[in-house]
Amino acid sequence: WSTTPDYLITLASIANAAGRQGGKGDMGASWQQIWVPWLRIETTATPTAGSAITLAWAASPSGTAANDNPGGCTGTDAAFSDADLFNQLIILGSINCDNAASVQQEPLGEFRMPLRYGMPVVWNASGVALDADNIQMGVIMVPKIETF
Repeated sequence: WSTTPDYLITLASIANAAGRQGGKGDMGASWQQIWVPWLRIETTATPTAGSAITLAWAASPSGTAANDNPGGCTGTDAAFSDADLFNQLIILGSINCDNAASVQQEPLGEFRMPLRYGMPVVWNASGVALDADNIQMGVIMVPKIETF
């Protein structure tokens, strides 16, 4: 596997205490098992110090957007508004916000991709909305290639 899959997710203007789900993607028939997810965000104003913006993964056994998705996900780039349902997803990690309105980017560790299909979901608990454009924001899923 030599490419990083693309998942449409619009992070622009996500309000505090709200989220966004990305479109369902296909990792391929022989998908890489270990992934390093990165989250890059920008807020509209100074976030609350110590608050977080969290990335989760909604794994699915089905390639059809609306089928077999956890946490009420639709498989399309859409709003996600239920914090309780967010906790049903695979939590990949969080950016712990500092008190500066700037671009923040972090790798969120490693995780094992459990199923061929899935989508990213972002939850904003920073105290402020995310920036109004997607220019400096995104979710990047990087396959970890191990050689022996």
